[in-house]
Amino acid sequence: MIKLLKQQSVHNVFAVYGGALANGASLFLINLIVLRSVEQTTFAIFSLALLVVTTLAEMSDLGLNGGLYRFVPYYKHHGEDHKLKQLLKTIWKWRSWMAAILTIGGIAIAQPIAERIFNQPALTQYLRLSLLGIGGVIFLGFTSTYLKAVERFKFNAGVQTAKGVVRLVAIIVLVAAGVTDLFAIL
Repeated sequence: MIKLLKQQSVHNVFAVYGGALANGASLFLINLIVLRSVEQTTFAIFSLALLVVTTLAEMSDLGLNGGLYRFVPYYKHHGEDHKLKQLLKTIWKWRSWMAAILTIGGIAIAQPIAERIFNQPALTQYLRLSLLGIGGVIFLGFTSTYLKAVERFKFNAGVQTAKGVVRLVAIIVLVAAGVTDLFAIL
């Protein structure tokens, strides 16, 4: 058993799960802090806006993460750096276009989405604000996938942990400052 725990692959698994656990714990704490700091209807709208952004970010992948997982190790192993660079360049361009389209397009159609799909006109501004962050979600997803594909598991765990900690600190600062509605201060 001790010999198994000394293997690098086990350390890598612990690193990946540790980063994911830290990120998940921070998301839980963020939801808990926001829930206790705002009215119930505001939290419901916040949760719905978060759901929309997360769904859009996941749908924007279109199999690119799978391509990274499959081809990055293959190209690295076979020394085909030019193909690796081309793959990364192509995926980066796609991600950049998707981030721009989803941010600008999402902000433009946030009102019809809020009113016609969700029947919640109050959701419009929250959707617009949350869609400003979709680019970060898309690019952090790309970064995380790439780091796992090149077997930089501990660095990926650090990125995931830092992402969670930064979000948590931002929410704590906003709540400590008494901000319960970002639109009131914008």
